Amino acid sequence: MTGWSYEDWRPGGERASFGDVTLDSTLHCGNGHDFAQVRARESRRVTGWKACPTYRFRARTGLAPYAWRFLLAIDSPGDGREIVLEVADFNHEGRTPWHESATTYSLDDGETWLPFDTGALEIVDWTPGAHAHGHEAIDAAYGDASHVPYGVRYRLKLDAPRVLFASPTPFTLDYRDRLLARFAEERPDVVALATVARSAHSDATGYPVTMARLTAPGSWADRDRVLIVAGEHPAESAGLYACEGFMREALARQDWLERCAFFFVPVLNVDGVFFGRTYFNVSPGITDGPGVNLSATWHERPAREQQDLWRFLQELRPRLLVSLHNGRHRNRMDQFCDPSPETAAINDALRAQLGFELVDAGPPRAPARLPREAIDQGLTKLGFLTETLLLERLPGSPSFRDSYVEVGRQLARGYIGGLDALNEVL
Repeated sequence: MTGWSYEDWRPGGERASFGDVTLDSTLHCGNGHDFAQVRARESRRVTGWKACPTYRFRARTGLAPYAWRFLLAIDSPGDGREIVLEVADFNHEGRTPWHESATTYSLDDGETWLPFDTGALEIVDWTPGAHAHGHEAIDAAYGDASHVPYGVRYRLKLDAPRVLFASPTPFTLDYRDRLLARFAEERPDVVALATVARSAHSDATGYPVTMARLTAPGSWADRDRVLIVAGEHPAESAGLYACEGFMREALARQDWLERCAFFFVPVLNVDGVFFGRTYFNVSPGITDGPGVNLSATWHERPAREQQDLWRFLQELRPRLLVSLHNGRHRNRMDQFCDPSPETAAINDALRAQLGFELVDAGPPRAPARLPREAIDQGLTKLGFLTETLLLERLPGSPSFRDSYVEVGRQLARGYIGGLDALNEVL
């Protein structure tokens, strides 16, 4: 193993070669560091595993308190050899192969993401920084009761010269920008893009918080204003892709565009996505602290991206505000909202559209969450925090990404159908 320590982590990814196999996280929004080859191991828990080259890496970035995201490339001759790749330091609720079922890989440089076979992975004990001298206290403080550290060992067959490997399916900032640019090019009459916020590192990375406004030509002052925010937690890509699906459905519904003005923020935590974080953003000094959990601090708004978006929210005062997340340990969609006849009507409309169970999980937590703070400050009357599903696919969806996008379309039909039902009552 290497002499790595938490203070050694720097953004930008790492590349390490072991013979003719190279592990590389220097790609856009990559995550994975401290690559090392370790003694090949026999697994006693997964039938058919045999000894083969084994490589270990870490997903935790610096002092970030949580990690369950990675994105890296494996370059090799692509001759079908098998390797074992182990992430040493995940932490989240649950320690079963099902909890890792969002793992994915690509053989075409990210155009297509294929589900990874959970029969080819096993949960193992985590590997703390035993070689990070003087950092035992940091190891001891890693995680909490709901985020117990563990490792995951994957068996991969290298069938292409370059294999991208990730958990979960990545939603990168390049992907966001290409997607929004395509929407604006195809529908310039209804799509307008703007920078709604900047982060501590937007100037350095070139990625601000971008917003897309979707509405029919003409004045939208009297239309229902709808704000959809995703990506407060950078690893929650099911929510990010659900935002994409919501946009796609809105663009396909001219009647919606004439009745509503939609405002979409696909990625709020742009620094977290760029630098490979799981929950938090990135402190101004990058390595001088864990950053901020944007989702849990709206009552204080310590981060610039929160402050900027809040100013916009104060001007917009949407009728409907939805914060899209995903639960990595859930097999149902949890819906957080204040109980009322209006929210019940919208949830009923959602259940009529969704391919998964939607469960009323109670009000958004006070005072931290975005819908809670916006309701309490009188900026909206209908605020929802929707936990979409990361680990379950809709029947017939060939990939998790396809499923996530389709769920977003279903959410769109439910939310706007619910608003229409309320309008009829009024």
